Amino acid sequence: MKFWGFLFTLLAAVLLVAARRSSSHSSESSSSSDSSDSSSESNWRRNYFRGANCNLRPSASSSVAGNLFLYEKNNGGNVYIKGGLRGLGPRGTEYALTFHKGYPSPGECDRAGDTMDNVGGDFALVTARGDNSGAGVNTNRATIRLEEGFDNSVIGKSIVVRRLSDGKRVACCNVDRAREGHRY
Repeated sequence: MKFWGFLFTLLAAVLLVAARRSSSHSSESSSSSDSSDSSSESNWRRNYFRGANCNLRPSASSSVAGNLFLYEKNNGGNVYIKGGLRGLGPRGTEYALTFHKGYPSPGECDRAGDTMDNVGGDFALVTARGDNSGAGVNTNRATIRLEEGFDNSVIGKSIVVRRLSDGKRVACCNVDRAREGHRY
């Protein structure tokens, strides 16, 4: 768990430094003339990210848990999903991650509702490498949005991890928008 926390903190720091460098280059170019003020504003917006967090909790009789981070640039495009799962197993067991319409209480994965069919089904597949093993998630989707008010928005929805062999929901989380101005 400490490893994943360190990894996500490191990722956030790298992206923050990159965004600040881009922002400082934009402000240098905007001081040269008034016409470039709007250009620097658009550069800032182009490098600004919208994000969401999802803290996976195990369902009853499961030990699968983890954290997922979702982010996209404010001007749209793909939504990137990164994070990790732990407590997987036994070796070779396959799991699928899917967006669902409901917003259940932590660990009440059966209350997550139906899948969001309009966003493309399973967005990630992971395989256990051993008992109580972990796995990373690193994917992106063009079919979802992190902006409320759209049919394909996943804010206020849930992510369910299900075991493929029997379809059992082993973990779930609610997709909550990150605080305004947070950069990934």
